[in-house]
Amino acid sequence: MIPFEAVSALLSVLSFRDAATAEHSHRVADLCVQIGEKLLSRAECYRLEVAALLHDIGKVGVPDATLRKSGELNADEWQLMDQHEQMGVEIVRKAFPSQQLAEIIQNYRAWFNGCSRNPALPAGNAIPMEARILAIADAWDSMTTSRPWRPGRTFESATAELRRFAGSQFDAEYVEQFLKILRESSTTKLATEVSADAKAISEDLAEITASLEARNFARIATITDHLRSTASRLGANNITTEADRLRSAVMSDADLLSILHTTRALTKECQQLQQASALPVT
Repeated sequence: MIPFEAVSALLSVLSFRDAATAEHSHRVADLCVQIGEKLLSRAECYRLEVAALLHDIGKVGVPDATLRKSGELNADEWQLMDQHEQMGVEIVRKAFPSQQLAEIIQNYRAWFNGCSRNPALPAGNAIPMEARILAIADAWDSMTTSRPWRPGRTFESATAELRRFAGSQFDAEYVEQFLKILRESSTTKLATEVSADAKAISEDLAEITASLEARNFARIATITDHLRSTASRLGANNITTEADRLRSAVMSDADLLSILHTTRALTKECQQLQQASALPVT
């Protein structure tokens, strides 16, 4: 039994000590849950989530000069960080009765083909399954998150880096599982966001039509601002162009025929987006 109230309490301490590390831990936990739901039982997935949330809890004992350093750490500072990883294991071991939870945090930095830096750590399938997944998720978030001294890697670059160390640092099978699930999740999320934005454009267009019938040109100007923002987020440049033209027309007291013509052009562009997203346009 791992009481989440105790997990939350430790996370609050970490967040107060170093908000960036706490945010990283939450992102890693989210990644682990995405993967764990596909590969693990519910109990194992929960244990992995908690391990991800607490894998950096030892940093509460790292001096400010090292913890908040804006550049890369030197060898002595890395050694200091390594020492506090064991502190994190001891915190978790004393706070929770789950030996498996402590073992995940203790072993997630173990290399799949053996760790020369710490030969006492297990290798291969002797590394707990959850620890192997946590290692990949932690590395992914670290690579893709921007730092003051370097930008975050792109999806493609981070993928190449994970695969470069697959079989040595990481379990190659889990690397491919991770990337497959992450890519499917990203595609689904993107499709959902695009559909929601396309629906919002449809609703804006319907309101523009109603406002045009009522000759409420001030309202049309307001709606085109919102429509333009949504279209810009989608990269629908043709819609943003026509929305700008319509706003300009109604704000400059253009003749009704010109406004109708611009509205038809905007409607056409929105219909093309609708066909791509399979959403109805009024």
